[in-house]
Amino acid sequence: MSEHDDISQFLDRLSKILATGNIYYAPRRQSKSRDFMLKHGLNHQEMFDELLKLTTSDYYRGPTPDHNGFPGDVMEFTHDFSGISVYIKLKIYMAKNGNDCCNIMSFHDEKNYD
Repeated sequence: MSEHDDISQFLDRLSKILATGNIYYAPRRQSKSRDFMLKHGLNHQEMFDELLKLTTSDYYRGPTPDHNGFPGDVMEFTHDFSGISVYIKLKIYMAKNGNDCCNIMSFHDEKNYD
């Protein structure tokens, strides 16, 4: 399977997860993502809508293991949001009940990456 296929498969899973509502806002460094959302007037639903717009061309890197040791695939994207390059870090994992879920680990201005 090619890298392009891996990214497409991840985005397909993400789209299905968004449809089921098994997506959670769980940033590791909450202030950066929260401050970005407040500055741009974004609520969670609007952030989810932006995630649906991700394409393979937004891919930055991944999949990588979660550095905290929890299972799941972590993928990173940069996405244009109103002329701002946004850094998005997502983790898709299977919950104990067998359902796919997604954690939004980062959603902020790419320049605010460390």
